[in-house]
Amino acid sequence: WATVQGLEYVSAVSAGTTPGGPMADLLFNFIMSRVLGTLFSRLLEADLIDVINVDYPSAGNIAQFFPSVPNSVDVTEVSFVDDVALPITTTKALGLVNKLSAAASICLSVFAEYGLRLNFKAGKSEGVVAFHGEDRLKARLELFEVSSGLVPVQGSDVSLRVVTEYKHLGTFQDAYGNQSRETTHRAGSAAGARVKLCKALKATPSLGKPVGQSLAGSLVKTRLTYNAQT
Repeated sequence: WATVQGLEYVSAVSAGTTPGGPMADLLFNFIMSRVLGTLFSRLLEADLIDVINVDYPSAGNIAQFFPSVPNSVDVTEVSFVDDVALPITTTKALGLVNKLSAAASICLSVFAEYGLRLNFKAGKSEGVVAFHGEDRLKARLELFEVSSGLVPVQGSDVSLRVVTEYKHLGTFQDAYGNQSRETTHRAGSAAGARVKLCKALKATPSLGKPVGQSLAGSLVKTRLTYNAQT
């Protein structure tokens, strides 16, 4: 059973969990932690992902209250619930495709062990690639022109789509860190929302300036700062 603030009754189910219920989120995170834990250990054993040491700039300020907080942490991935980004690098650009194929193969098999099937369709599980180094042009040509941006997944009949830009939760992520498209997209979205809001406010002048400013903050500014914290 479960309940949330504002709900006048207790919601009970006899099997499974209700979508959006507190128990559903808890159980999903519990299960995904097992899946991701297995996945990361397999990828590390195969030397397919990199470990990045990240410092905590504010660790010194809270150490007096929480002595056990480390000054840095080893990061092998970036994850949020069921969304995961894996850092994969090579010393030579031409060797990246093979590592992508091997990593995708492990991801496919680990998820299958838990009864889950990865979705390799466009916009789902994809590889975001940025080539650097002396052989970057040749690697880019072979991947995007010769192979049409498709990397065969080892030991399977599926292919991993490779892109230079990925849209996640409405936000465009560029492989080379270029934010021009995302900035333009957000500015256009905010401008469109502002036009609609202005028309609505002009049609109902009784709302007043304070209400208009409040609506602008929730309907316009949020389009500029969406997901900025992540």
